[in-house]
Amino acid sequence: MLLIEKSDKILDRQCTLELRNDYPVIALSTSLKASIPGIAIMSGDYVEMILFVPKSSDNSRDMKIFLDRFNAFDLGAMWAIRAKSTEYPPVETFRMITGVPSVVLDGMILSGGALRVNVRFSHEHSAEVSEAIMKASSGISGLVPVYLGKSRGALSFLKEINTSIPLDYISLSSFPPQEEKVEERNPVPGSWVREIRYMTEEDIDAVYLSGLQDTDNSSEYAGVTGTRFETRTSNKVLQMIQAETVTIPIPTFFRSQGFDGSRFQMDFAVPRDYSSGFLKIVAGVGEKFKEWNISIASIIPFDEIIK
Repeated sequence: MLLIEKSDKILDRQCTLELRNDYPVIALSTSLKASIPGIAIMSGDYVEMILFVPKSSDNSRDMKIFLDRFNAFDLGAMWAIRAKSTEYPPVETFRMITGVPSVVLDGMILSGGALRVNVRFSHEHSAEVSEAIMKASSGISGLVPVYLGKSRGALSFLKEINTSIPLDYISLSSFPPQEEKVEERNPVPGSWVREIRYMTEEDIDAVYLSGLQDTDNSSEYAGVTGTRFETRTSNKVLQMIQAETVTIPIPTFFRSQGFDGSRFQMDFAVPRDYSSGFLKIVAGVGEKFKEWNISIASIIPFDEIIK
């Protein structure tokens, strides 16, 4: 089972925001040929945007100027640029939008002088999302919503990223120890699928679809309806994987988990050039938490998922 196939059942609405203004990181991208994907990392004090520039995408003088201007650092197959909201106020927009319940930030793409940000959310919070968009648009110059409607799905956004940075879809399987199944760690009874809204060292904020029932023997939660809600919990395995990937950094453009009462599944979309590095992190975490019995369930080139 690929958890991404269930994302539209959890979050059925989508908003795409476009930011065009004279902030250097946006203005200097006007002359670039490349589309540059990015992620956002939330913390208590600031929001950080990390852009990932494939080295093979653009070798022009303009790209060199762009990379030098923002102190890009070398990740091997890519350059990375970090921008914190304390230095670049428009990044705080992400917190304004993700502060609304159920909103998941898929990521962003910088291209042609515009930063496009994609979020998905539940229809139950449409009014709050609309209010947040209006507030953000009135407070930040050049911020415009370009789409608000039915969700096109996480798959659609990842397909676009895959054209710039080839992705692997990595699924991990584990069997958590009994103490991880208590209500404090697992606040949702029965089977569930969730998407991570944001994760810190202290807790995980996620949107769940629970009450899942199999319609056949395939254990794919296919064609089901359930209860959708948001809650906070913690998971030391996931939080350690997150902490290690952010340190390098290795982008995870999709993070979803599922639990059937026994097996805990963790799915990620990771740049192919960094899959081995990601799995090295997973192996280290697995050694530290042997009682979880973590294994690799599948690694699928993203091109095979979107055929």
